[in-house]
Amino acid sequence: MMKGFEIGTSLRNADCPGLHLGLAMGSLAPVGGTDGKIPDDARGKWLAQLSEVSVNDDYKAWFDSRWRKTIGRAIQGKVEAKSRLLVGAGDPSAVDVGLRVHHTWGVPFIPGSALKGLLSHWLETSYGPSPDHDAEHPLNPQHPEPERAKYRRAHASHGAGEIQRILFGSPESDDDRKWFRTLGVSHGSAGTTACRGRIVIHDALFFPSEAIEKPFLADVLTVHHANYYQGKGRANDYESPNPVGFLSVRPGTEFLLAVELAPGENAGYEPWVDFAHKMLIEALADWGIGSKTAAGYGRLDKAGRHVRVEQPVDSIGEELEAWLEANVDELQRDVESTDGPTAFVAHIERVHGASIKAATGEIRKQRKQKILTFLANKLRLSGTKRAQIRTKFNESYPD
Repeated sequence: MMKGFEIGTSLRNADCPGLHLGLAMGSLAPVGGTDGKIPDDARGKWLAQLSEVSVNDDYKAWFDSRWRKTIGRAIQGKVEAKSRLLVGAGDPSAVDVGLRVHHTWGVPFIPGSALKGLLSHWLETSYGPSPDHDAEHPLNPQHPEPERAKYRRAHASHGAGEIQRILFGSPESDDDRKWFRTLGVSHGSAGTTACRGRIVIHDALFFPSEAIEKPFLADVLTVHHANYYQGKGRANDYESPNPVGFLSVRPGTEFLLAVELAPGENAGYEPWVDFAHKMLIEALADWGIGSKTAAGYGRLDKAGRHVRVEQPVDSIGEELEAWLEANVDELQRDVESTDGPTAFVAHIERVHGASIKAATGEIRKQRKQKILTFLANKLRLSGTKRAQIRTKFNESYPD
């Protein structure tokens, strides 16, 4: 944290119309003393200056030409903040309250992990079983609320219900193993009850528009009972209010929401993408997202049409898939050799390495997934060797 900067010289947005907000908050903040915090009497002016930071002119070109094209066959559309939005309040900050911004561009965004967490929690609360049945395993066919049990999230004692398992996956659980045996359900090729989710919810990035060129807003919350919240005594009526200034995202700011099927998943799961997208729109409007939702923050509504974007056909990927099927016997011999992982990856490198390395974004992920799916479903090998080959392959072709 850099000290000694004067407000007005450390941040001059008129001279830097595309200043990175994260850089300004982290490195240019006029902190005082040794606590890394901006003095109370300087915060208001500092936050007012930060609220004048505008989006970098190059962001729109990147958003249109790179970001939207890396998203696969997703349902895409805008959501608009109907109230102020505060995501990342717990992040480190020189004004005590943080704000999550994009690492590269400094624009507001909502992490995909936050959107998934919201949807999972909202589904369980809205459609899940009564708390009276918390002790019941969601896979138990004799569950008192069998349809609602499908929306049960994973907990310490058991994995997730059927719908949560499809959408978000589920961790390994010994209790699940017992019910899998009872129901005659396969554990999968690795013999585990854990599974990954079938859908991907992308980060909701700031949607550039002329209407909102300055998406940040100086905000304030007032603490009336500081001693009580710090555990120093009871709440009373004679403590002095303590205003705390911070930044939030202004109402009217739009974000691109995108939900798609996870790479390599069977197209039969596509209806779950539509389901997740519809439910997520409802959750954002109903509960909101981020901090201070009880005070009305974080509400977002659907803006305009949301459509499924068809990704161009990857003809090279189709050639790769056909080559794998045609050479299954030769690749089986590779994995059975003394150093199977090295032999398998070297064979891929000789024939298709260049096409995988040349691909970017979602196309690269899909080509890699074709090979990993082939490895899991078509080749006969132990779980240990399969894991070794996956590791070797991912090291050779990182995302």
